[in-house]
Amino acid sequence: MGRSAILTPERCASALELIAPTVASHLTPGGRFAARFGELVVLDPVRSYSAAYDEGPESAAFQDDVIMWHHRFGDPAEWDFDYGHAARTKAYLAFKHRLPSEWVLDQYGYLLEPDLCLYGGTAVDPRGGLIVGFSGAAAHHDRFVCEIMLAALRNVVGEELERIRATPDLDYVPRPGPA
Repeated sequence: MGRSAILTPERCASALELIAPTVASHLTPGGRFAARFGELVVLDPVRSYSAAYDEGPESAAFQDDVIMWHHRFGDPAEWDFDYGHAARTKAYLAFKHRLPSEWVLDQYGYLLEPDLCLYGGTAVDPRGGLIVGFSGAAAHHDRFVCEIMLAALRNVVGEELERIRATPDLDYVPRPGPA
């Protein structure tokens, strides 16, 4: 199976740099999110759901093939909740149905399966299938983090495409390289 040639883990990290000050300012004692920890995941947009991923968000297949990148806010040893597991289950739900997890929870409850998170907190690009999941705060704050990360990812991808298109005598998308 292929991987995105433009969106890479390095570009995900670059996108995080764009939003990190905003997220970090809210993940502080007394911050807007009333939380100090969290985990952000980005899924590979060229992957489609298949039976290979039926074992769920903790399966090796999903984690190795589909999760492109993740970032932890705070030391997991200090977490009072497994934010990584919650972020993965939210992203898995969105991945399986190509809908934001909160839509499935609010409008399509019949799609829910055992052991999936009961909170929203994803952003799904309806045009390109890019999915971001976050867990760390209330669902509406988690969704905010996902939406700004999605915007930052589009920006970083746009910058790279602009650079590629400016390359003379290049007719095809090159293999991934560093951001």
